[in-house]
Amino acid sequence: MTRTTLFLLVTIIPTVASASVASFATTSQIVTYTGQGPDATGRNRYLVSWGTCVFESGISTCTVSGPFTGVGVGGTIKMVLAYSGNGPSPLTASAAPGSDFVSFALSSGSFLVTLTQNNGATNTFYQPSISTIFNSPTCTGSPVCSVSQVGARSNATVTGTLNGTFDATPIIRSSQGVISASAFGGYSAVAPGSWMEVYGTNLATVLFQEWAGSDFVGTLAPTTVGGSRVTIGGLPAYVNFVSPEQMNAQVPSGVASGPQPVVVTTAGGASVA
Repeated sequence: MTRTTLFLLVTIIPTVASASVASFATTSQIVTYTGQGPDATGRNRYLVSWGTCVFESGISTCTVSGPFTGVGVGGTIKMVLAYSGNGPSPLTASAAPGSDFVSFALSSGSFLVTLTQNNGATNTFYQPSISTIFNSPTCTGSPVCSVSQVGARSNATVTGTLNGTFDATPIIRSSQGVISASAFGGYSAVAPGSWMEVYGTNLATVLFQEWAGSDFVGTLAPTTVGGSRVTIGGLPAYVNFVSPEQMNAQVPSGVASGPQPVVVTTAGGASVA
């Protein structure tokens, strides 16, 4: 008797994502960027003083908040930086030359974004994608009061409240974003009924969660865990584990052979396949 295994090649098929981008208006806390000069790639670097820090037992928590629109019914966005110790903030920022829009990097601790809707619904995002720009800033040490000019000069500062956007949309990474179980090789071809792993950002609005007995309906496994679900070829997959960076799911038995789109959906929207 010959046993035949049907393999399904998973590739990225571009589609339009259901994006969830929150635009936040002027925040209530003051933020300061201190210029550090350009890095090796020419991007201007900054140290960041983030909102009002509260020091308790060696833990520093800094919060910036303001109203937002564009996701659900709108509400309040809260951006929280937390880290151990009372030393300099581990949050740094960079901007391309000539740009006043800033991207962030965090060397330690955590950087969380919480969207609280006016209807009471709340979601927390553990890998925020944020773009910010100052509202009516004040500057020192720079002839031009702009983020890009301040970053080019060591110890120059730009201070003020922030406007910006936060993209809550799940993103499947382009390189090995969908693979077979890594413990068995992590291949780009998977078989119906086997396990696959999905990697990216904003894949869940919980830190991590595995399926539990309460998630099952009789013997039927859950297709949603922690508010995250994934489809392959348009069919819902049974979800075993979710985190902001990884999902583990079982490939549906009815998926056809050949390239198929994989889509992750959370409270932040639907990913590009």
